[in-house]
Amino acid sequence: MPRNVIGMTSGRTLDTQTVWQCRHCGKEMDDVRKFCTQCGTNRFISPVRLTECPSCNVTLDPEWDFCGDCGKEVDPAPPATGVRAELNYLQWWLRAWRNWSGSGRSPRVEFWSFLFINAIMMMGLAWMSGITYLSSSVNVSDNMGGAFALEIANTVLGAAIFVLYLAMIIPSVTLFVRRMHDTNRTGWNYLWNLAPLVGWVILLVYLLEGTRTGPNKYEGPMSLK
Repeated sequence: MPRNVIGMTSGRTLDTQTVWQCRHCGKEMDDVRKFCTQCGTNRFISPVRLTECPSCNVTLDPEWDFCGDCGKEVDPAPPATGVRAELNYLQWWLRAWRNWSGSGRSPRVEFWSFLFINAIMMMGLAWMSGITYLSSSVNVSDNMGGAFALEIANTVLGAAIFVLYLAMIIPSVTLFVRRMHDTNRTGWNYLWNLAPLVGWVILLVYLLEGTRTGPNKYEGPMSLK
């Protein structure tokens, strides 16, 4: 059925309302939207065609609409722009905390934002805990009341560190799994942690790898840094 193509999307009229359909995730939205609210595709930017079939990995001819080996329709890869690409580091950090699912994909910026911001929080709490402990030790003979208050503060800070550490376990593991999916790898690579040094180096290389654009076996196309 013929359709009008606008950038990366197709437009049509439904009853009296004009809608557009994202060619990557299929979501339909009203005509005033510039970006797909599901995958972040910009409807006005021309697509960059895939050079490799996501199904059989055969090199594609730029003129092909379907793969010559497996028959899969050639869908263009989305550009590195959109709603998701505009998030700042704090928003990526919050997004990781809210998503405890091991399915789907997470870009590199989401993983490292979560890691670094949590590390800064842990170090800040540990620093304050150390300061209050040392202060309570110094003031114990001069000001018993002040020393007792500092000991209470040190206990609270220690408990906060412990609670934050426990809260990070599940979202950290699921985020790692989604990061592996984003590089078209299985989440079972987490077991490399059991191989000291060698396994850690391998994981670091995987985690530093950028997003593999286009669809893979874990989810549809994504193009984020």
